[in-house]
Amino acid sequence: MATKSTTSSSSSCGPRQHQVVVPFRVRVPDQLLGSLGAPDVACYLVGDCNQLGAWNVEKAKSMPIAQKTADYIEFGRDVQIPLPLGNVAYRFFLARCHNPNDEDSEVTLCISHWESFRNPRRLALMDCLTGAVQPDVDVPEFGVVIAQDGSQQKRIQRGWLTGQTQVHLHLMPGCLEWFRPNYRRAVRTALASCWSHSIAESTGSAAYSDAANSMTSAASAAAANNSNAGGGGGSSAPLPIQMGELEESLNGDEYLAGRLPATVCSIGESTPPNDDSSDPDADCRTRPQATFGELCTPDSHLVFQVDTFDLESTAFEIELRDPKSRQLIGKASLMPLRSQESKGVKILQVMVSKQGAPVLVGTLKLQYLFITSMSPHLRNDVSVTYRRHWVKRKTMDVGHRGAGNSHKKNTSINTVRENTIHSMNLAASHGADFVEFDVQFSKDNIPVVFHDFNVAVTMRLKQRKLKQIEVPVKNFTMESLQSMKLCSLAEMTDNEEHLDTDDIDPVELQPFPSLRQCLEQVNPDTGFLIEIKYPQKVKGSQLEENVEHYSERNKYVNRILKDVIECGGRRRIVLCTFDADCCTMVQLKQNRYPVLFLTQGRSEAYPPYEDPRCNSTLASMRHALSLGVLGLSASFEELLKEESLVARVQNAGLVLFVWGDGLNDAEVKARFRQLGVDALIYDYIHAEKALGSRTVFEQAENETEAATGVAADTSRSSSASPLAQHHQLPRRSPSTASTSSSQTGGCL
Repeated sequence: MATKSTTSSSSSCGPRQHQVVVPFRVRVPDQLLGSLGAPDVACYLVGDCNQLGAWNVEKAKSMPIAQKTADYIEFGRDVQIPLPLGNVAYRFFLARCHNPNDEDSEVTLCISHWESFRNPRRLALMDCLTGAVQPDVDVPEFGVVIAQDGSQQKRIQRGWLTGQTQVHLHLMPGCLEWFRPNYRRAVRTALASCWSHSIAESTGSAAYSDAANSMTSAASAAAANNSNAGGGGGSSAPLPIQMGELEESLNGDEYLAGRLPATVCSIGESTPPNDDSSDPDADCRTRPQATFGELCTPDSHLVFQVDTFDLESTAFEIELRDPKSRQLIGKASLMPLRSQESKGVKILQVMVSKQGAPVLVGTLKLQYLFITSMSPHLRNDVSVTYRRHWVKRKTMDVGHRGAGNSHKKNTSINTVRENTIHSMNLAASHGADFVEFDVQFSKDNIPVVFHDFNVAVTMRLKQRKLKQIEVPVKNFTMESLQSMKLCSLAEMTDNEEHLDTDDIDPVELQPFPSLRQCLEQVNPDTGFLIEIKYPQKVKGSQLEENVEHYSERNKYVNRILKDVIECGGRRRIVLCTFDADCCTMVQLKQNRYPVLFLTQGRSEAYPPYEDPRCNSTLASMRHALSLGVLGLSASFEELLKEESLVARVQNAGLVLFVWGDGLNDAEVKARFRQLGVDALIYDYIHAEKALGSRTVFEQAENETEAATGVAADTSRSSSASPLAQHHQLPRRSPSTASTSSSQTGGCL
């Protein structure tokens, strides 16, 4: 269909307005749609003008199916766009529409996949009128654009949370325990699948609850009889059921109507190799679960993922089948999650049904996590994204805590107080490409920059003796933190005048700056590597630094992301965290900034965490791949001992930052530069690089100017490649930083 020009009137007495009818077309591979496992997924169009939703995905235009071929499904929609609008920017995405039962609630689009080019597609309306471009002739493929050199660039990402809650159910190593001897002998592995279903308030919930209660009561009685008969000594009387004689229903499936399959990934380090030699980590990438389930071994780690718009009315069922016969060997049911905590553990009873009676055959230990979405104004803008964009350059320099750790002993380097605005600007003035710092909560829920979970508070006792006690940062309000006078115990012991004199340092030298202060006052051309701190449980011990009763993860991450999105402006920002679940949340809650999973790997310097995803570079890599994050930020220790891991991570398509005290050694830094890692995070950049040193971004601009004779395009127009544009940002003084939430651009 050719592009048409029409003339219409916007009002009965207003001027006549020219419009052009643009036929938007896109073809989606049938294989991609089929792999989603959801028949109600459709294609949508969103763009920069009001007629295309003004970048708000909730106002996107649906695209009906135009035609089907053997390999593609073509979607199309004609949209009237007024002239003299010049270029139209737009994206396509795949989503299913959620229509709530409440008529007053808005329709929500649950995005499955979307085109994640840093810059969107563009169409010149005048070219359409003159016939130079006919969008309906060469129908573009979803997620694919043609670069200036004629090559294809493909950018497709899984969606983020646009109103729904996503539940993750983890089957960890050793999660299954069988009570019956014949099960323990015969069932070493099983096919596990997860299904969700909504429980209606009126009838379904009661029916499901009654069924579950009756099964639980019968199972408890059976377990008691089994225990009394055998005493756990191996001579327990077998229950009246044999392998291969199980019924498919556990008490009738009438209350399971409309159940939906989960998506799944396998992230265990010891997961059996898959058949696809071209992608050895294909199994850890999120995909629809297989028809009869995924292989669950004593060492595997499966993660089932379910989207729901009503967490408190969504129940889950885990089915276990024999890997060979695919016959059902047990089911475990999880009632709706109503906990205030986003993470927890449930021990479920594995049941079978014999002649209509429930029989308990084992237990299933399940770890759950649910991730809620952010406020609409923070989550629905798709005008720009940097989540998976990275230009491979020479190794970047990242200033650890700004200009470096200021608490180290036996250093001759002139240090400044770490994690202050002055420290960050000092590193920036010496050519730091990024500065790294940690963010956590104050008592009044303000994101504050400080490295440790605890702050050492000094008391002066009788006889002028000094004593330090550690108090969690979260126990102080922001005002209290910023009113503290910080100095080391050695300083105060040597000179007690420190306790009596006023602290007259300017604001930029003061500790505990807020995240917003840093975003506003540090040179806006300096990138931020923001670590979102969250205490984890150390293996065989308590939470690190003995921090208890920390903020709920969803609220914690939401509050930090709010400041980043509202005040990030044009700054290059990368988010990272050691907590695997926080990493999951940061990736799913927003679509703009790239995320790195922080890992200490196998370390001699730090005790291992309880979470197995954190304790080796390989396990962390597989978790990163399952989430679709940009890459890893890994400790130098394991990488230096096993250098092949560097190539392993990079060949998996992940960006690799490296951190650790060992990087303060010049030879270690040089070795990692030779290995081609993407960035090094180390102390005292100002001692290594001269004042006024250029960043890798400025060097790239100079090389472009030298090669072409044309100044770099600092406006980042659409004529340059999306990746190159991101790094073409003119350096400005800190005073010109903008805090406007409407300012976009300039990330990775």
